[in-house]
Amino acid sequence: MAAKGFAAPDVLQAFSKARILCEKLGDQNELFVALCGEASYHMISGNLLAADELGRQCLELARASGDPALLLEAHHRQWATKFFMGDYAAAQRHTEHGIATYDPDRHHQLTYIYTGHDPGVCCRYFSAMMLWLRGYSDQALVRCEEAMALADRVSHPFSMALAQLHCSYVHLFRREPDEVRRRVDKWIALSKEFGLSPTMVADGRFQLGWALAEEGHAAEGVREMREAIAAIAATGTAIGRQYLLCVLARACGESGEASEGLSLLERALGIARSGAKYQFPELLRAKGDLLLRLNPHDDAAESWLRQALMAARDEGTKSLELRAALSLARLYRAHQREREARDVLAPIYAWFTEGFATRDLVQAKDLLDQLR
Repeated sequence: MAAKGFAAPDVLQAFSKARILCEKLGDQNELFVALCGEASYHMISGNLLAADELGRQCLELARASGDPALLLEAHHRQWATKFFMGDYAAAQRHTEHGIATYDPDRHHQLTYIYTGHDPGVCCRYFSAMMLWLRGYSDQALVRCEEAMALADRVSHPFSMALAQLHCSYVHLFRREPDEVRRRVDKWIALSKEFGLSPTMVADGRFQLGWALAEEGHAAEGVREMREAIAAIAATGTAIGRQYLLCVLARACGESGEASEGLSLLERALGIARSGAKYQFPELLRAKGDLLLRLNPHDDAAESWLRQALMAARDEGTKSLELRAALSLARLYRAHQREREARDVLAPIYAWFTEGFATRDLVQAKDLLDQLR
C-alpha cells in the first residue's frame, strides 16, 4: 500500500504542517528542510509542477542564506525534478553545480538531513543519464564509474544502491542486457542486505524483465515488467512511470501484442501531458512503430515518427533523435523511398563522435551501408 512508502498522504501532511509552522515562526533553516521534504514528496508522486515550484522556493531561500551547503541541496532538489520534466538543459545546469561544488568531507552530512542519499553521488548518476540522452554514450559510462567510486568512498548503502540502479538504466538505454543484469544483481543484494526500499527491488525486477525480453524471452519479460510496475505503483511512486510503460509497450509489440502496447502508450502519453516529459520522443516513436506492427501501410505512423524526430531535436536529445531517424529510415526503405531514408538518417549519424559499438549506431551504420 502507498501508506508504507515515502509517497504516502500522511507524509505530505506532515511536511505541509511543518512548512506552515516554520513560515509563522520565521525559521528559515527549518523552512528549507520542510520545503525540500514537500518537494521530494511531490516529485516521487509524479506531481512535477508542484515539486518544481517548491524547488524554486528552496533555491531562493538558499541563495538568500549565503550557505553553500544549502545551495548545493537546493540544486539537488531541482536537477531531479527538471530531469523528469524533460527540461534537460536546466537539469544539466543544476548537476554541473553539484559536480563543481560538492566536497564529500563537508557535504556528505547533507545525506542525513534531507533526502537520505548522497548529493554528490546523485548529481553524477543524473549527469550520466543526461550524457547518454545528449548523445555522449561513452562519456555516460565514465560518469557512471565516477558515481560508483564516490558512493564507495562515502560508504553509504542507499547511495551505493541508487548509483547501481541509475547506472543500470544507462546500460538499458545503451541496450546492454548483460550489463543491466550485472548492475541489478548488485543493487538487489544491497537492498536486501540493508533492508532498503521495496521500490528498489521492484525496479530491479523491471529491468530484469527488460533484459529477458531483449534476450528473446518476450512473454516472460513482459510478465516481469507488468508485475514490477504494479509493485512500484503500490508504494505510491509515480515518477518516470511513463517511460516504464513505454518500455513495456515496446516489449508487448515484440511479443505480438501491439494492440496492448498501444493501450499502454495511451496511458504513458496521458502522464506526459501533465508535464512529465522525460523520454517523450521515445513515447512518440513507440506509437509509430507499434502502429506499423499492426498495419505496415498505416499513414499515421509516419506522422508519429516525424513528431518523435522533431521532439528530440527540440530537446537536444541526440540519442533519441538517432532512434527516431532510424525508425523513419526503415519505414521509408520499406516503401522504396531510399533517398528519403538516407537523408533523414545520414546527418544525425554523422553528428556522433563516440558510442559506435552501441547497438543503435551499429544498426544505423548497417542501414546506411545498404542505402548506398
